[in-house]
Amino acid sequence: MFGLSRKTDYALLLVTALAQRPQEFVSVRALSRAHRLPYRFASQIIGDLARMGILEAREGVKGGYRFAKDPATVSVADVLEATEKKRAFVSCLDPITHYACPQKAWCGAKANVGLLERNLLTVLQKTTIADFLRAPAATA
Repeated sequence: MFGLSRKTDYALLLVTALAQRPQEFVSVRALSRAHRLPYRFASQIIGDLARMGILEAREGVKGGYRFAKDPATVSVADVLEATEKKRAFVSCLDPITHYACPQKAWCGAKANVGLLERNLLTVLQKTTIADFLRAPAATA
């Protein structure tokens, strides 16, 4: 089974935390402490999200980061785009690398994997950060 990278996992955790108070600027230090994340890694993730326009920054004592948009308009696919370098399940489907697969001429899996990827992308595009706020919290 595939999974999300740690970076994307943390990004979803961070944006969900920020979505709980979308108008409030929160420092990376406060976020990393509250969620027990490495500060430098959290800073990198927050920077990626800000560069994509998902978050906005304010400098100063009352500064930090907050949503630049309504969390209901930010999809999980948007977060993935900000955090993941790899854009496809399999290398031959990656539009960025255009990997030349040696099995391309006889591969029977590419079309089916492509269909799975498109279906998953549809779900990721429809699922917003606001949906994460409505989900019940996990229990350990």
